[in-house]
Amino acid sequence: MAISSSISLADYKSPWRCLCRAFLQSRDHWKQQAKGYREEIQQLKQELHNARLSAQTECRDDSRRNSQAHKAQANRDHVLPHWATMPGHQFSAELISLCCQLSQLIGFRAVPKVLRCIRDAFGIALKIPSRDAVRNWSCRNGVAILQQSQKADDWIWMIDHSVQLGKMFVLVVLGIRQSQLP
Repeated sequence: MAISSSISLADYKSPWRCLCRAFLQSRDHWKQQAKGYREEIQQLKQELHNARLSAQTECRDDSRRNSQAHKAQANRDHVLPHWATMPGHQFSAELISLCCQLSQLIGFRAVPKVLRCIRDAFGIALKIPSRDAVRNWSCRNGVAILQQSQKADDWIWMIDHSVQLGKMFVLVVLGIRQSQLP
């Protein structure tokens, strides 16, 4: 079945001049619409080109910022001391000592918060110990100090386990030599 592509005037009842005017108006309408589409396509192509240029500029700026950050990190690594961890520990002796000294001034709970503030302020790559770790280190220091006491046979000891902090009791060991009593 073949389809004819020619238009027969017998299909229309309107006069020729009306048909010609209608066809011309239709053609002009489609031409105007196509022209609008071409302009819109051209505008979109220009926007795409500008966006690509902007993305390339951003990429260059990003790579420049990254290289500057790496240089700053390398410079910072040279300025900061390198604390090596002790065998069997997660933290260095310097950090353990710092935490024990801070805990005497501000308490166990505040030590990790202060270290976190210092780490964030200076951009230091520092692993933060928990408050329980700081407490255990302080207890170990106390036991070590008690074990290093002077050898003498005139020690007077007072031991009290009735002091309560929250749900926990504190064991207080007070020792004085009899020769040093007033």
